[in-house]
Amino acid sequence: MGNKKLPEEQDSLLNNVGLFVKELNCLYGLAELIAKYNDSPEEVFSGTVSLIPSAWQYPDITCARIIFKDREFKTDDFKITPWKQSAAIRVFNAKVGAIEVYLLEEKPQMAEGPFLAQERKLINALADRVGRTAERKQMEEDLAQAKKTVEDNYKKLRELEDMKDSLTHMIIHDLNNPLATVLGLMYVLKMQFEDKLTEGQKTSLAIAFAAGDGLRRMIGNLLDINKMEEGKIRLRYGYFNLGVIAEEVVGQMQVIARVDEKTVSLEASENIPDVSADKGLITRVIANLVDNAVKYTPVKGSVCVKTLYNRDEKSFYVHVSDTGDGIPTEYLNKIFDKFAQVETKKARTGRGLGLTFCKMAVEAHGGKIWVESEPGKGSIFTFTLPHKE
Repeated sequence: MGNKKLPEEQDSLLNNVGLFVKELNCLYGLAELIAKYNDSPEEVFSGTVSLIPSAWQYPDITCARIIFKDREFKTDDFKITPWKQSAAIRVFNAKVGAIEVYLLEEKPQMAEGPFLAQERKLINALADRVGRTAERKQMEEDLAQAKKTVEDNYKKLRELEDMKDSLTHMIIHDLNNPLATVLGLMYVLKMQFEDKLTEGQKTSLAIAFAAGDGLRRMIGNLLDINKMEEGKIRLRYGYFNLGVIAEEVVGQMQVIARVDEKTVSLEASENIPDVSADKGLITRVIANLVDNAVKYTPVKGSVCVKTLYNRDEKSFYVHVSDTGDGIPTEYLNKIFDKFAQVETKKARTGRGLGLTFCKMAVEAHGGKIWVESEPGKGSIFTFTLPHKE
């Protein structure tokens, strides 16, 4: 009896080996298709349906098709019958199609209808591989589209930047000329009629001069920011006393501050060395900081400018503090960005380009600038400049 079983076991073993070889041939054939038609999943699908019949137990009566999205790929003798085996094709975990295998005539029941357990593993493996092929192709297409979108957006951005630069230069020159004319005529009127003006008229004239200087400073900020962004600005170094120029700025700002009963004061340390820097730029940095402080300080509030020298650090310090509403914590790192706007409970306030200019001008000198603030407790803007002996 044992001798009779041996041929049966051998036949079963040979049959399993034969099925295993056919499975390997099918998977190897699919690998070749993927390698050959890497950029065309349709070619892979079309070739795969041709590989399937020979890999199944009954190749002569086996047909197949692949459904992928809105397309079908099938063998020439394909026919839908009751004897079916299928596996879903998934791309990024979403079902987008299926592989279907049909027998054209009925066969004895096996592990899954008339199909073997090995055939279930094989159809699942095929579905997984063609799904990953489609997934990779989709990723390549998405990447190509994303690259094109980035390139298109960059091109548009460059066009907008060029338009902005042209518009900026046009605005600067269109504003500069009439502003220079207005300030010049005001200066002539002051020289001719100063001794005939009342105190109120003198104050009004001083306010007009301060406003004109503020507008000229804004134009200068815009122009210099563009130059610094392009690396075209040249610093004109010279030695001067920080306390002296801070005193000049405070004197100008006091005229505007008095209108709303605000005070602007100066605390300048004595006997500090002169700083080596671009006097025009640093003067405008202080003026911008004080102008902002006055603007955002309420009626009867106060602004204080302090200048000092830290001998241990070999650094000059300028502090500009105010008694305004303060700046919310989430805006402290954004306040120096171009056209930054701060939202408070009262309103949205814009700080324009003044602080952006301050940051770029200070950093161009090798210094640092920052702000400390709490809502309801005012703000302290500080910048440093290195001592170059």
